Amino acid sequence: MFSIQPVQAEPPGILVITRSDADLYTRFTDAFQSEYAALSGESGLRINRTRLNENGKLAGQIPPDTAIIVSVGTKTAHAVAALELSTPVLYTLIPASTYSSLVPVTTTCARQSAIFIDQPVARQTRLAQTIFPQAESYGVLLGPTSGRHRGTLEVLAGNSDWQLVVKEVTADSEPEWQTRELVDETDLIIAISDPHALNRNNAKWLLYSAYQRHNPVIGFSSAYVKAGAAASVYSTPEQLGKQAAEFLGRHKNTGRSCLPAPEFPNYFRVTVNADVVHSLGGTNKDETVLLRSLVEHEKDRQ
Repeated sequence: MFSIQPVQAEPPGILVITRSDADLYTRFTDAFQSEYAALSGESGLRINRTRLNENGKLAGQIPPDTAIIVSVGTKTAHAVAALELSTPVLYTLIPASTYSSLVPVTTTCARQSAIFIDQPVARQTRLAQTIFPQAESYGVLLGPTSGRHRGTLEVLAGNSDWQLVVKEVTADSEPEWQTRELVDETDLIIAISDPHALNRNNAKWLLYSAYQRHNPVIGFSSAYVKAGAAASVYSTPEQLGKQAAEFLGRHKNTGRSCLPAPEFPNYFRVTVNADVVHSLGGTNKDETVLLRSLVEHEKDRQ
């Protein structure tokens, strides 16, 4: 079931819609609420609850003082988008591919925006270069939703000392053979989120076969590191909640009705499997050092 958690502030009224009271959404909402209160100087924000019905429609009315809706999670995003509301919406905890499939491109005043959950591929490749500078070829498995990254990856490879190897998986094909070929032809794998190319079963096979071939995998979640990836860069619900609050704080200060452009995560963490890095000949650096290196590199390129 879906639940709606409005965070009431005067002004503006903010309605936070979550799928449920699961830990992931609660952590995001709590961080968003506390950060927004700190930024705006307002305290005592109340959280109320209502539900969407089985058809994904609001069971009750949107409070009249609601100036913006914060949608949390992919399933919530689909439900909110289907409502075709006139109220501005900030989508959070969704991949960029989900947002592009839900929200039409506009060159006029945007009434919808997003804080994406996925990391920029440049951030993953930079982490790979830092830990495994000796790797000469990077492999990526691209599917129907992750295929949009190919152009960016080609530019990154063109400006670097490594070669890009891409294997594509279509919606009606199985990824096992492409995965096997990718592992055989490359020195390092960049795992990019895609529900078809890297589903749960294929991700396990990728990690196992890559390790057998002494190929490190750079993932996009802490779960990947626990499962055998050399390292991952990812954002926590708390970090994304903080960024969403800052996003709305900046928007409020502009006094404009149009929302700013969508953003990739500004805050992130690095997790390393030191044993895997050591066994695969990587540079064992502290996670804090790696994180600082990534942050400083991105600041220098701004």
